[in-house]
Amino acid sequence: MADDNVTGHNVLIVEDDTSLRKQVCFAVEKYYTVFEAQNRKEAVRVLKNTDISVAILDLGLPPASNTPAEGLKIIDHIMDNTETKILVLTGQDDKDVAATTIRRGVFDFIAKPVNMEKVLYAIERAILFRNSEQVIGDDGVKQIQVSAKLGDGLQSIREEAERKLIRKVLLENNYNIYKSARIIGIRRENLYYFIKKFGWKITRNAASGR
Repeated sequence: MADDNVTGHNVLIVEDDTSLRKQVCFAVEKYYTVFEAQNRKEAVRVLKNTDISVAILDLGLPPASNTPAEGLKIIDHIMDNTETKILVLTGQDDKDVAATTIRRGVFDFIAKPVNMEKVLYAIERAILFRNSEQVIGDDGVKQIQVSAKLGDGLQSIREEAERKLIRKVLLENNYNIYKSARIIGIRRENLYYFIKKFGWKITRNAASGR
């Protein structure tokens, strides 16, 4: 599994529920370097000292755990000072808050209870966009800074950007899966997922990485 690890990316997990934070850390640290914070002060300190690729953020943090105020302040700090992509953790009844955060610049949200495979997939999609926004822009897809409704429109925009970017990298590397996955910054199994998702065919040599 070590050959598939995505190196060079740091993930910050901001969550005051210690049990949940440790659970997410355990799943994510297999593939990324993980930093933890349980409040805004700790999160900002990490962000100032470390290049964080993706931040996974719970909005309800002390000293205002019952409101999104602290989480929104972290989002504003990230958007003003870094290129970090933000994934917000939300409850099933927090769709209005999720929509607000995405309009504010958040990349996506993850619903609780948290599914760790979905967390890893969301991180890889965020990294794909973070590392390759110039390529996406070259293909005529604007940087994802959403000011529209949350829903199918947002999903279709991102899927089209993913399709163009991944197709471009695969073509430029003669469908070499190993090399393309490294360039994009995702695991090979997830690149296979995208290939299957978009209905593309690959040769046996490309699949083996030769």
